[in-house]
Amino acid sequence: MPKVLANGVTLSYQQTGNGSDLVMIHGLAASRAFWYPLIAQQLEQKFRVTFYDLRGHGYSEMPAAGYTSQDMALDLHELLNHLQIHRALLVGHSFGGVIALQYALQHPERVSSLVVADSRISCLQPVQRLKDTDYLSELEAAILAASPDIDWENETQIGLRFLEEIAKERWQSLRRESRYGYIPFGGSGGGTRAAQKWLNLLNTTTARQDLQNTAGLSIEKIRHLSVPLVAVYGARSRCLPTCQALTQILPTCQTHLIPDSSHFYPVTQAATFARILTHPEVQPL
Repeated sequence: MPKVLANGVTLSYQQTGNGSDLVMIHGLAASRAFWYPLIAQQLEQKFRVTFYDLRGHGYSEMPAAGYTSQDMALDLHELLNHLQIHRALLVGHSFGGVIALQYALQHPERVSSLVVADSRISCLQPVQRLKDTDYLSELEAAILAASPDIDWENETQIGLRFLEEIAKERWQSLRRESRYGYIPFGGSGGGTRAAQKWLNLLNTTTARQDLQNTAGLSIEKIRHLSVPLVAVYGARSRCLPTCQALTQILPTCQTHLIPDSSHFYPVTQAATFARILTHPEVQPL
């Protein structure tokens, strides 16, 4: 796959399809494979789809520092400049949505529309707890039952904590079991390489601290967003407080709740998500 030096970091990226530009930004502990083939192949008839590995993820370089959403928005800016993408529909899942929002606030002229897919934005939702939804996946339930030493009820960064736990070798057998639906670091091989890379990122770089930095995002800045925003969230997601805040701050925000779905609905409900992305309200003007 092609690579480019952007903001001092080598990023791995991929493009497919023809048409207006759509750029997809994956979340933490994932890679551009999150989008391909389930989502990207459904969109390539209407868009030129660009997706890439965030710094420290997939086949991109892992520098010692620079993991705030601001840092990664600069990565994105230089990637788009290199690819001569002057205006695009931005789609970001989870932390990818925070990066996309940062970028849209700084470069609104480069963004036709912004889709935030189940993102938790720290200035709108400072903590994320187990009780933020009544839903508990089978995998989460299994991990909770096997980890009585962890005070899960009082964990304030539950999403990050689950990702860190799931990456550990002790859960490899669970990660192989498809009955749990989408599992980070899953697959027939138990996602050993991706899991170890995530743990290395947390333990050998500034990522653990950087990822909890609001990086200048504030309610007031979001209130002045001039780019059309579409918020797409799982109805069972622990990120729903962010969705609710976005609709209050931005009355023009278009909101979609995916029934019976949680954080990873872009994979588990790929066809539904692809239909939303091709809806006229999301299309570039």
